[in-house]
Amino acid sequence: MKLRHFLAAGLLVALLPVHAAAETALAPYQMVRSLQVLQDRIADGDHAALPMQNKLLEMIDKRFRDATDADFEDRRNFRAMLVYGMSGGNPVTLEMLTGRLHLATHDQQLALGVSAYLTGRLRLAQTALKTIDAGKLRPELGAFLALVQGSLMAAETPLDALRFLDQARLLGPGTLVEEAALRRTLSLTATLKQVPRFQRTAEQYVRRFIRSPYASQFVDDLLGGIVALDQHIDRGSIASTIALMTPEQQRFVYLKLARISAIENLADLNAFAAEKARSLGGVDGEPDPRALLYSAAPEVTSETVDQTLARLKQIDKSRLSENDRLLLDAAEAIANSVTSPAAALSPAASAPEAEQPQGEPEVVQVSADPSTDTRGSETADGGHMDILTSARAKLDAVDALLERSAQ
Repeated sequence: MKLRHFLAAGLLVALLPVHAAAETALAPYQMVRSLQVLQDRIADGDHAALPMQNKLLEMIDKRFRDATDADFEDRRNFRAMLVYGMSGGNPVTLEMLTGRLHLATHDQQLALGVSAYLTGRLRLAQTALKTIDAGKLRPELGAFLALVQGSLMAAETPLDALRFLDQARLLGPGTLVEEAALRRTLSLTATLKQVPRFQRTAEQYVRRFIRSPYASQFVDDLLGGIVALDQHIDRGSIASTIALMTPEQQRFVYLKLARISAIENLADLNAFAAEKARSLGGVDGEPDPRALLYSAAPEVTSETVDQTLARLKQIDKSRLSENDRLLLDAAEAIANSVTSPAAALSPAASAPEAEQPQGEPEVVQVSADPSTDTRGSETADGGHMDILTSARAKLDAVDALLERSAQ
């Protein structure tokens, strides 16, 4: 840990139980420095620091609201004000200070841009910040500014955004800024189909920040990228990256990937993810029933439906969540409808003038128990069940169930 971390950590210990009189005795930049140390701990996986962060943000907000013009004669407090705002601080406080202080042109432009970004005025923020070089600022401020600039450019000029995100990482290594920059880089490289960089970024994040409380957002971006790049990505490389996680994390990631690939009808990717999840076993060393379910569900209308149905019947329903039990019931109902002799032409087929039923085609409702649903599905042109249409409609319902359980 760097010397400044030792010093600021000591200040943090004294700061949290402080009384109001002591708060005003501390300079704003000292309090913000403690906030940065705390956030570095959060990035490193210290989830217990999150409540401390919220308390410290409240204290810093009060300190800035009580600050005088004399406080800002020290430029460290001006820089701290901007860092505070970009560290999760109150944008109203920053906007109030920006309007009150008499700032030089460059400082006014910088403060205006940061304030506009934090209050959602993105065009104004782009205009104000486009000529400011984050590399010429102090690293603790420049890192945040480069992250903001990269975020502002992501939608319209993603290649430029990547350059700013790289700069943010260089200026703030090991910090929450680098953690956020890596996550945003991962998403952009997937959009730009930069496969090697996507894989490299994923590995960098896992090695450095997989314990971060924001790692779940990384997993969402990782899996979204894997699906989007399915035709180009090296699954061996992805498997190597995921292998850097704990077994529990690996199982979670592969199960979620199996769900998503089932929804997207990516059979090869689904088989890969489900097999990986199965190889990791369950929490008690037994095969995870979710892996069996997610691999079998997309195959309920395939030519091997009999084998699929047999696999589904082997799943221990008591080990599934409520959503997954619904999915299992739906999958079994579909497989049964495909294999049932009732799928043959009904006697009504010989009576073309019979009155046809009205209403919507059958779908499996999430709130219903699909395994006990015995309603027929008739077509308007023959009075008999069109097995392919019915199966497709039911499979769409399974997709909906998968999507709901993945949320």
